[in-house]
Amino acid sequence: MLPRRLVDTVPAADMLDLGTSMTLRMISGPDDVIEKMRQISSGFVRHVVSQATCAQDGIDEDVVTLQAPTILMASATRPRSY
Repeated sequence: MLPRRLVDTVPAADMLDLGTSMTLRMISGPDDVIEKMRQISSGFVRHVVSQATCAQDGIDEDVVTLQAPTILMASATRPRSY
């Protein structure tokens, strides 16, 4: 069995669980804070979560946030089952 950190999903299961037990809010990050974070790591990307994407969850406006893209790498020689 793979360690949990290698098989995490988006959205993260713990966030989904948290959202079922209480109301969560998404708040936008100011552009100056977003830029400071990007200076810390160029891997951060400014991202807008569209209101239309989360309307069913009560989000009533676009939310500016950071995205940290992930790359999945796999070996072609790895067996399909383990």
